[in-house]
Amino acid sequence: MFLLALLAAFILNQGDRVVVGSVEAVESVRNRWVSETHWPSRGWMYKLFSIPVKTGSFDRHAELAYFVALLPILDDGITHRINFDGVLQTDRTPAQYERLYELYRERQSGVLGRLERLEPPPRLRAIHERILKATAEQIRFYERFMRAKAQSPSLDLRNMLGDPSLQSTNAELHAAWEEIRRLYPRLDPLSSAAIELRFCGLDAL
Repeated sequence: MFLLALLAAFILNQGDRVVVGSVEAVESVRNRWVSETHWPSRGWMYKLFSIPVKTGSFDRHAELAYFVALLPILDDGITHRINFDGVLQTDRTPAQYERLYELYRERQSGVLGRLERLEPPPRLRAIHERILKATAEQIRFYERFMRAKAQSPSLDLRNMLGDPSLQSTNAELHAAWEEIRRLYPRLDPLSSAAIELRFCGLDAL
């Protein structure tokens, strides 16, 4: 009983560190498992919220339909980003980095194609263009990151912060979110969280 009480007290006092450490440990294992034959679904934490279709605050059907269609596409984009980002956090040969980048590029280009086929309502076209640009720039960023990593195995994201495509992806997603907030100043909390979480998950920063 004493040991259980001690463990409970530790978790209560250090709970956030325990949870974060546990998640990081699990993700580290999953990163090592990513391969040409194993491309797991990732980013569950970014799917915690969905847009309520009946009780939400979108009052234009076309705009509601756009966001409902957008989120699953972004979920796939998040999976591809997290998987390849995880690859770059593990020790691989240059050839393995190259092959897995090509797999990421193929899949993320598929996401970009789906986004290009998604027709936004007029008010949301500028937002959609920013999402398209962010996705395209992300693919370019990870190619440069992959090549730099192959040459310098100790390199990580901190060494890539000056990359123009990384900065562009981050800026476009932030600008898209700010425009959504401007268009929908009274956006319901569930819809707001659902969209913002996806933008955060797609962003490497």
